[in-house]
Amino acid sequence: MKIIFFNGPPGSGKDYAGRVIRSLCAEAHTVKFARILKERTHGLYGICTSGHPVPHDWFEDRKDEPLEEFLGFTPRQAYIAVSEDYLKPKHGEAVLGELLLQELRHLDGPIAAVTDSGFVEEAEKVVDHFGAAHCRLVRLHRDGCSFHNDSRGYIDLSHMGVTPIELVNDGTSTFIEDLILQLHDVLPKQQPTRLPRYL
Repeated sequence: MKIIFFNGPPGSGKDYAGRVIRSLCAEAHTVKFARILKERTHGLYGICTSGHPVPHDWFEDRKDEPLEEFLGFTPRQAYIAVSEDYLKPKHGEAVLGELLLQELRHLDGPIAAVTDSGFVEEAEKVVDHFGAAHCRLVRLHRDGCSFHNDSRGYIDLSHMGVTPIELVNDGTSTFIEDLILQLHDVLPKQQPTRLPRYL
């Protein structure tokens, strides 16, 4: 399996890039470090539906609103507390990388796009398992987008043999063309019948 890490500030196009990968390869998977954290936090607080923790994006439109479900915390505060006050102190800075790796080992398919990479320790765990030859790091840049007030940042995996690919998202089809060109060695040769609409 080939792993593509998409790394960039909020709004830079990471999720859209993941959808492009899915449109180019129907067997590809899109995964997130944060999905694991959010769903496990929901389980910890007993926020379930049909016996399972609610999906990771359940509170996306209310993530900065104090909620009764989180005993007065905002969802963002709860996620940060579980990550920074429990998981990382108890299991190390790479814990979400280890948990994502458990998930990746059970996936079938040629490609997995990680659409929220922002901590090098997490990505290192995945690269260590799959090998540098099977990993790509795409750093996305877009005017007006930054890591201000975000604990994540641009990561570098060159010490592990993964050379970063720098792409500028200008909001046009040029971004898609550059993405396909830079990942030509891991993507199928056929062109997609329909690319996802840009949001």
